[in-house]
Amino acid sequence: MPLNTTTASSESLPHVSTQTSRKGKKSWRKNIDLVDVDSKLEEKRSDERVGAADV
Repeated sequence: MPLNTTTASSESLPHVSTQTSRKGKKSWRKNIDLVDVDSKLEEKRSDERVGAADV
């Protein structure tokens, strides 16, 4: 009677997630959209260069 030996196949391995977590601080910083913040800061800088009064 032949021995039934099985090797570790991809079917028996646990599922590995390929999607990374977006909960951490690094991920939050990487995935944030800063367009509106940059535009507001650039507007303030241009006002300071021109010499506009603080509102």
